[in-house]
Amino acid sequence: MAKLNKRIDYTLASDFSLIDASLELYKKADSQKELDFVKEILEKETEFVDLLMNPDIKENEKRSLIDNTFKDNVSEQMLILLKKLFLKYTDVVTVTAITAVPMDEHAQEKLSKVLYEKLNKDVMLINEVDTSIIGGVLLKVGDKIMDATLGNELRSISKTLKEVSL
Repeated sequence: MAKLNKRIDYTLASDFSLIDASLELYKKADSQKELDFVKEILEKETEFVDLLMNPDIKENEKRSLIDNTFKDNVSEQMLILLKKLFLKYTDVVTVTAITAVPMDEHAQEKLSKVLYEKLNKDVMLINEVDTSIIGGVLLKVGDKIMDATLGNELRSISKTLKEVSL
């Protein structure tokens, strides 16, 4: 529980620093022009946005991308705001949980908590249904797969039994 509270405190502090950066930017006379420029780049360069949102890209790489893309065209306040917005997603990982039936909210929360403790990252959990799975869950985290399905367990038992000589 202490880990969870620490994470909530960090998130709240991060949100307040976003507000502070936004207020500093609001005080600048050319802020609307800068916002329009940033909006135009972000709308045109979808691959750039995908990189900035990708939790597998390291924080220092994201900082460099933002600096190299915007530093000559926006104020320091805008750079600070952009970094705060996009670096907030550095510790988030997307996990797809494939199950035979839809997971209820309680099961999703419980799985997210376990995954947070194992991965030490915030988890965005997506539940997909595949009726060919007899039971259990198949987890996809990036390019890694953890197969905790009943079908996989049965295959494992079958393999073990075949290896045992009587």
